[in-house]
Amino acid sequence: HKTELDGTARFPSLAFNRVKALFEKDITVHHYKLDDFEYAIGSPKNAVGIVRSIKDENKKATLTEALRESIPDISDISAKSPSTDKCRVSSDTVKAALGEDLYMSSSSFEKYAKCPFDYFCSKVLGLRETVDSKFNSNDIGSFVHYILEVLVKTAIPADPSEPMLSDEEIIKQATAAVEEYLKKICPPSLINSKRQRHLYARLTNLSVLLVKNTVKEFRHSKFRPIFYELRANGKDANPTSLVFTLDDGSKLSFSGVMDRVDVYKTGNDVYIRIVDYKTGTKEFSLEDISHGINLQMLIYLFTLCRNSSQQFKRSIGIEDERNALPAGVIYLSTAIPMIEADDYFSAEEVLESAEKKLSRTGILLNDTEVLKAMNEQLDSKFLAGIKVNKDNVLEGKALTDSNEFTEIFDKLSQTVKKIAAELRGGKADASPLIYKAKSPCDYCKSKPICRNTNK
Repeated sequence: HKTELDGTARFPSLAFNRVKALFEKDITVHHYKLDDFEYAIGSPKNAVGIVRSIKDENKKATLTEALRESIPDISDISAKSPSTDKCRVSSDTVKAALGEDLYMSSSSFEKYAKCPFDYFCSKVLGLRETVDSKFNSNDIGSFVHYILEVLVKTAIPADPSEPMLSDEEIIKQATAAVEEYLKKICPPSLINSKRQRHLYARLTNLSVLLVKNTVKEFRHSKFRPIFYELRANGKDANPTSLVFTLDDGSKLSFSGVMDRVDVYKTGNDVYIRIVDYKTGTKEFSLEDISHGINLQMLIYLFTLCRNSSQQFKRSIGIEDERNALPAGVIYLSTAIPMIEADDYFSAEEVLESAEKKLSRTGILLNDTEVLKAMNEQLDSKFLAGIKVNKDNVLEGKALTDSNEFTEIFDKLSQTVKKIAAELRGGKADASPLIYKAKSPCDYCKSKPICRNTNK
């Protein structure tokens, strides 16, 4: 058909045009017609629907009789489920598409671990949804990351002897940073809309709240943020990527960008803490490792603590062959705290209540000296819930011994090699990882073309 019933033009889908371009010399385009039973035989519902739609009784009877010969085939096909969760791509095709060695981000690796089919659709075939240019909730993460990078870098100098910004200066610089950001990404008509201005005002308040909270944390900390948006690419003084050697001799290298890297130097030892800004809540569990999910922060931590780049080591204060030591990873939730009140609250009281709801999760080294270097008051809200109990002993699920970090790396390595081997072997199954009552199918963009209907 050239047009819809209302006269608007019809065009082949993007997927059709791409497949046609790929197989231009070997493909025959079939133009479907209403009474084409050969095409409809694979779908009994379509065949019956077509017959029912014919108004000419003589033609309907004739076509019904013609269709009778195909009834056994239709019955056989309709008895089979079109669903399948098995899909394999040849290893040669995988190598042609991804290369002899694998270069992946942690998020791409996790996408494959959650569902191989979705990974191949989006990362290999490059299928994508049509998106608009409006500033939506998905853009909030980029917005908050930008503002925090600019403000925290200014508010908290790497040199502990330099003063931090006052609350008034933070508010002033936050407002300026937001306006600068909007000029870069938004047309004037969008900036001036009431809805967007309200959203930006809320995000500005959130950014100010987060920066003030971070400043409060570092007023009692010997750690200092020295890297922002750090890339593990080996360029200049940047750290090299973390590389795993697979059983077939090929290599898997992880790339990525670290939101913030905090460093503490004591004597000849240098401790590293990785901080990640999350626009939602984040629950970290070591159980996730065996499933290949939530590996990003651990990969970043081991990337820096096991790095071979002497130039990078010197940049963090290591002048010999030693490696940096892991102090831990922290997820700082940047979700907008919701405050419920039965009575009137002043602006100051609202901000104070909101600050109490800011959460940090992760894992931290079980070492009193290092934890006090993070926060000399051992304040649990800055230490992922770790606190001192009535017996003056540290407790909290975030506590991790130095030996455990070694065990974690070994477990991570085993998981990475196992899942990477499946990818290299061409496993592209529509087999979603159902974990902790969560299914990636709930938000999967490949759902319209997935043939696994048993989920």
